[in-house]
Amino acid sequence: MNSSQLKDQQIIRELLQDARQSNVAIAEKLGMSEGAVRRRIDRLVGDGIINFTVMAKPDYMGYHIHVLIRVETEPEVTEEVIEALSAMSELSYVYHCTGQFNLTLVGYFRDVEDLHSFTSNQLSKTAGIVSFRTVMVLRVAKRSQLLPPINDDE
Repeated sequence: MNSSQLKDQQIIRELLQDARQSNVAIAEKLGMSEGAVRRRIDRLVGDGIINFTVMAKPDYMGYHIHVLIRVETEPEVTEEVIEALSAMSELSYVYHCTGQFNLTLVGYFRDVEDLHSFTSNQLSKTAGIVSFRTVMVLRVAKRSQLLPPINDDE
């Protein structure tokens, strides 16, 4: 890893800890100028490496049902299924995975009726889906965007 990428990663780690801290604060912590931090952040955003967003608690926004849905697709149409599912506003994440269930979806619903309507009227009618299993999340014990530390000694 080059020193430029290492500086970028240090900035990203700072932002993951607190995205609201100022460029001046990050610069002081990392021994850089504010301008250098600002230019790097602008480039990281422009290159699609980072983005800034707000994460609201789903319950507060009226979405009380949090589900994981494991999906098995016909192998030859997996990419088309991924595209179709990615367009569905009910789904927050669409993961392409290994194993029998080659997709894992994360969705939020207002109530069980909304979930039932989604699985019956949209998911079950999506071409290329062989089967799916829905798992309701009872409690989120940890929600974090932090990444594990990198051992620089390796």
